[in-house]
Amino acid sequence: MAKGIYLGIDSLSRKVKKMYLGIEGVARKVKKGYIGVNGIARLFFAGGGKPVYSGELTPLSIGRYYIATTNRNDYAIFACGNAYKNGSNKGTNLVDTYSQDLVHTEITGNTFVLNAAAASTKINSFVAGGFFGGQPISVNYTDMVWAIDKDLSTHNVSSLPQRDTWNIGLSMRTHALFFPGTLPYGTYNDANIVAYDDDNTKTLLDRYSSTHIYKQATCYTNTGFGLVGGGVTVTSPNNPKKYVFSYTEDLIAQQIPDLNSSSGSMDAETIGNFSVFVATKQITAYDRDFTKIGSVANLSRQRRDGNSGKLENHIMFIGGQDKSGEWEIDSDLYDEDLVQTPGPFLPTPRYTSNASSISGNVIVAGGRGSESASAGSDKVYAFTEE
Repeated sequence: MAKGIYLGIDSLSRKVKKMYLGIEGVARKVKKGYIGVNGIARLFFAGGGKPVYSGELTPLSIGRYYIATTNRNDYAIFACGNAYKNGSNKGTNLVDTYSQDLVHTEITGNTFVLNAAAASTKINSFVAGGFFGGQPISVNYTDMVWAIDKDLSTHNVSSLPQRDTWNIGLSMRTHALFFPGTLPYGTYNDANIVAYDDDNTKTLLDRYSSTHIYKQATCYTNTGFGLVGGGVTVTSPNNPKKYVFSYTEDLIAQQIPDLNSSSGSMDAETIGNFSVFVATKQITAYDRDFTKIGSVANLSRQRRDGNSGKLENHIMFIGGQDKSGEWEIDSDLYDEDLVQTPGPFLPTPRYTSNASSISGNVIVAGGRGSESASAGSDKVYAFTEE
């Protein structure tokens, strides 16, 4: 059996979870390490083990769903959301953060919204747009954008070009990008894509397609590219688009091969050399050169409005609503070779919840479930690798 490697830090023994070797100027991740003992190779390091449910964390400050979720090196962030009450949608300005040690901190955001978007740079996180809830719809969308600094203080930054909701964020090391969603009454938003850097400077980018698309999925690759793809149009919600575009850290866009399948419920994650998009159930995977990978197993079931996150050596797609409308508790895992296996279970079924990743943990928060069919749950669950 593999032994653990520990380092002494501030008089505490800390387990080594990741190890890298420099090969030809590139950091290569060590999956397994061996030492020779009496002519026999003995395993002394394995980078992550079996994914497991690790327990319930401090609950959200208020139960909710449609939360704006992002992460950066120091925090997983769950901002705003629908604090449904008395039969009506209601936006909240509460923000729940979880540190690398899974310590919870509650802060107050700058807008009372649901269906906003969030994205991060290396240092700052941003929350953009959203819907206040209630009536009248024509005035209840916002163009406000605000930042969460390294010390978790908040302040407003330059606003979006138009009021927006159902928009989507893309977290990159250099920029946080926001892609347009919808305007009041379900009309499409033809505004520019917006990027914010570590200095909170706003840059407007041209839309990458003449067809407006929303409810897309984004991920940041291990080679410094951001990907955005899939989604639907306001005018043809039953005709999802398969476009995928990559962005460099210099904000240069290019189109890459289309998805195999698309939908209005998308997720995307990066693992090893691969980026994986999920359209309810169907998988499309790209390698580091953006070549599509064939013969990758699809999810075990449909996961509409499910969650995704990244552990040390696996990506996880968990919860959601299946084809019959039932809320799910199980998960699908993919390792760095894109081998699919069943994953751990949620303690309770969860739908329209949100997930974020921090230090090899996946955190699933809020949503609707068996104990909260209409109002949002305040439950927060963590998953890790043994």
